[in-house]
Amino acid sequence: MQARARFFSRLKPHCAHIPALKLWFTDLRGSVRMGLNGPPQPRPRANDPHLSDLVSNVAQTLHSVNIRYEPDALTAAALARCPHLQNVAFELCSVRTVTDILRGLPDLRKVAIRCLLDGDDDGWGDGSTTENLFNVLASNEDLEDIYFTATPYMHDLSEHVSARLGLALVGLFARTPRLKRLHLSSVPYATDDVLRTVARTCGDLEELALHTTSQLVTGLGILIGATTPWPRLRTLVVSDTKIFPSFVGAVVRRCEVLESVQLPRVLNQNPDIRALLGRQGFRDTEVEGGYRWKRG
Repeated sequence: MQARARFFSRLKPHCAHIPALKLWFTDLRGSVRMGLNGPPQPRPRANDPHLSDLVSNVAQTLHSVNIRYEPDALTAAALARCPHLQNVAFELCSVRTVTDILRGLPDLRKVAIRCLLDGDDDGWGDGSTTENLFNVLASNEDLEDIYFTATPYMHDLSEHVSARLGLALVGLFARTPRLKRLHLSSVPYATDDVLRTVARTCGDLEELALHTTSQLVTGLGILIGATTPWPRLRTLVVSDTKIFPSFVGAVVRRCEVLESVQLPRVLNQNPDIRALLGRQGFRDTEVEGGYRWKRG
């Protein structure tokens, strides 16, 4: 510990003005056992005063953090006190820790959340934990980028929890009118109401990606009328085979600045979609996971 303290003491002067931190912690999930009353819980990580002091030292210049696995409580508290953080990414952290950090970030612009632990989407909760996370995110109307991937190995959600989380997700997008980029992956409680809300609220959207969302996201009837709710949309990515061809067709016809469309094989083989894309000046190439059409 004395050697570690000396190391951080010597490191600190070199980090006085850094704008970004990547903090990848060790995985503590293998050190727990499955209980009868809930999912496996990682043991609390020992507080790290050296690391938390380093974070506090760069708090005024820090704009971006990337965190993998659960941080210790002292470091998490230090991150929550960084007043100028705009870009944050969390992977395999607990929902509660992420919520507590986000609650203290008034200038947040971009958030990437992937496979959080100890939440409601593991089948044990009542929806309140993840709902609280969405409410904290929604309190920042200046959010521009949201990348959200739910836990891929989740248990089946009850109908009540799915409905509660679906409404919370709708509420999030109803309160983020400046959203420019939205990626949703493996979100079992997403519905067409989510797309409908994004169409109604997020007029500045430039990029939309739907990856294996749920059986209830089809895009049917979302874009109605001669104009588009997304006049600035440049990129559409669909890897979900349940999205109706009519939604893709409506986006292609009405989004005049659209530059790139990525489709899964089943949609790419639709003759109407292929003909429409061809008429609009798109050409396709095969890429990992599907086919990308680019204009020109």
